[in-house]
This record gives sequence, C-alpha cells and structure tokens, in this order.
Amino acid sequence: MRVLILFFISLLFFSCEEEDICLEGSTPRLVIETVNTSQASISIDSVQIFRNQGNQDSMIYKGTLSQQYKIPLLLKEAPFTKFTFKIYQKNQIIQDEFIVGYNYKLNYVSKACGYRVLYDSLNVKFKPNFFKKVEVLKPVLDHEAAPHLRFSH
Repeated sequence: MRVLILFFISLLFFSCEEEDICLEGSTPRLVIETVNTSQASISIDSVQIFRNQGNQDSMIYKGTLSQQYKIPLLLKEAPFTKFTFKIYQKNQIIQDEFIVGYNYKLNYVSKACGYRVLYDSLNVKFKPNFFKKVEVLKPVLDHEAAPHLRFSH
C-alpha cells in the first residue's frame, strides 16, 4: 500500500514540466510615488482612487495617503486610462483627475504565463488641485520594481 501511495506522489512531482509553472510574472502595474514638497505636514483623512471605465468607475484603492500606489492600466481600443484621486481632508473632498497615455504591445512569455502587456511612451495630463506636479520617472512600464510616475503635493 505504501509503495502505491509513494508511486502516485512521485507522479505528481515529476509529471509537471518547467513550462507548466509561470515564474516570469504578469502584466506590470503602473507604480505612482507621492511626495510632499512643502515644509508643512498635511492632515489627510483618507484617499480613494477610481479607474474610470466608460460609464462606470471602479474603486482600486481606499485607505490613507501612501507613498506608493500600484495601479492596473486598461487595455482597450483607446491607448489611455483615466484615474480619479479623491482626497478627503477636514470635511472637504479634493479631486484630481489624470489621463495616463501610453503605447502597448503584447509579449509572449511562455505556455504557462501566456501573454503579458508591456507599455511605453507614458505621458500624463492633469489639472492641478491637490497634486501640483507630475513627473514621468520611467516612460517604459515593464516591471513594478521602481516608480514610473511621481506626484508632488
């Protein structure tokens, strides 16, 4: 009986090929870094980030003001994604809207991973409200290790 159990366990371990396990990762998300450039500390109650998808918005973050956000970009006909940051501060809502433009291409990784999307030529349009300045730190989005955009407030 033990031999039979060991046989089936060994089949499980040795039947998988290297291509059946995805180790390379998936489509990277946009990494946004926020920086306070003023000398005064800012009191913020909460932050919500919405990704605008046609007629509806989907909330992708709810919490406190963070130093870094990882936001998934849309892949659709128009090569851009709209985001809305809502900053709740002392009974008022400060709202900033951003349009992140990009070019994208599909990159085949392996049989297990399939395709991932790589973005380049990142650019941002916005009207300053809470965030006063936007910098593109890395115009190519191929990993999540370092920030791609910096929002200064």
